[in-house]
Amino acid sequence: MPHVEPAPPLSPIDPDAEWLQGRLAAATKEELVALVERLASSSEELAARIDYLTDPSAAAKALQRRIGAIRSGKRFIAYADAPEVAAEIATIAEDIRCDVLPRDAEKAAALAEKLFCLDQVIFDRADDSDGLIGDELRAACVLWLDAAAAVRATKTDHGTNWPVVLYDFYQANDYGVREPLLEQGHRLLREEELRALATRFEDDARRTMDAEKAGKVEPHRVFGSSCAMGLVARALRDPKLYEQSILVHSAEPNGLQANDIAEHYLACDDGAGALRWLGVPCGENAQFERLHLLDRAYELLGYLDRQIDIRRELYRQAPGIHSYRALEEILPTGERSAFRARACQDSRTSPLPAAAELLFALEEPALAEQLIVDRAGELDGRNYVMLTALVKTAKANGRLLGAALIWRSLINAILTRGYAKAYGHAARYLLELRAVSASIEDYRGHPSHESYERGLRLAHARKASFWGRLSSTSIPD
Repeated sequence: MPHVEPAPPLSPIDPDAEWLQGRLAAATKEELVALVERLASSSEELAARIDYLTDPSAAAKALQRRIGAIRSGKRFIAYADAPEVAAEIATIAEDIRCDVLPRDAEKAAALAEKLFCLDQVIFDRADDSDGLIGDELRAACVLWLDAAAAVRATKTDHGTNWPVVLYDFYQANDYGVREPLLEQGHRLLREEELRALATRFEDDARRTMDAEKAGKVEPHRVFGSSCAMGLVARALRDPKLYEQSILVHSAEPNGLQANDIAEHYLACDDGAGALRWLGVPCGENAQFERLHLLDRAYELLGYLDRQIDIRRELYRQAPGIHSYRALEEILPTGERSAFRARACQDSRTSPLPAAAELLFALEEPALAEQLIVDRAGELDGRNYVMLTALVKTAKANGRLLGAALIWRSLINAILTRGYAKAYGHAARYLLELRAVSASIEDYRGHPSHESYERGLRLAHARKASFWGRLSSTSIPD
């Protein structure tokens, strides 16, 4: 059988496809072997997959070559090419996990190590602005932990000092992708080993602080060790240890740090511990997060009255469907009707488009459309995500004038910016406008569609690439 590489994974079979499982179960072993042989003879992908499945050594060598090909690459990985490289790293990791790890944990650990150590070369020649490559290398760290744990379980690790291995790996965390080695360290290390590792990082932090006072190192160096200590605290689910990772360099944590500590207490379901830190004064930039943390703390502690007060404040600061629902669900039943009426009233002055979204959710489509009509000038077409969702809601509710005004704001924003990449979207919005214009009898003080499009052509007559899109663009069903 020929050996072919690389071997991308076959498309997964839907586990719920009972009909397929039933047919396979009904076939004899000989029939299935014959079928696989026939398919493999005409499929290089399947032939390589069989090699991977039946020969871990061959799989390991092939995977090592694939990792080596990435490591030795010379070309710059442009932003557009980063997803492809990330996908290859993910495929290699999956092949290691599925084809090597079950049969040879030592080979799997060695391969996973080579995979996440790509961070030392790949980021110097890649535009990973979306973090896709980094995410896959973080996943490779977790793969290594699982493989190392499998090695350790077989007692063939030859007395490897695993805490030291993790410590050394993390010292080379130059690109910030090796955090999972510590944050998920419980996959490999025992509790006492994790605590000893945290102590080692704390000692490092204190030595760094002493060196900084002596002018031997830069002040920021302490954060590397203290952050490592905090990651180990996450692995242990120990908020007091995380608290200590902050206190080691900040005897009096500021508001942001206090919120961070409280977050870790809450993650461990310790509301009382969180409240100790949620009383620390914080600036305006941390107040909204502080309210959310207080909400979670009061919920854990069963302080319903305080939680209602907090959610009232959250709704006041950010009125919208999410803050409305959050408050409504814990209000006494007798207060919900009045709250609903007040929310409808408040929406007249609340920020768009959240106010209109809320009115649609409260099944007040006429009020929502009137709000859009009255305050159309406040619609910012650059708020693409919210407006495209809102326009679908308006159209679905038959509020075509509201939808038309939203489409106009989106078109105006794209053309005013000259954002050529979005001209296709703008053309589709204009076609939507044309389609609904015949059904709008009253524009309620806004220009008719004919007047709007005439003004659009005058203002953007030179954007030929946009106008050319109209003939090649269609409205999706």
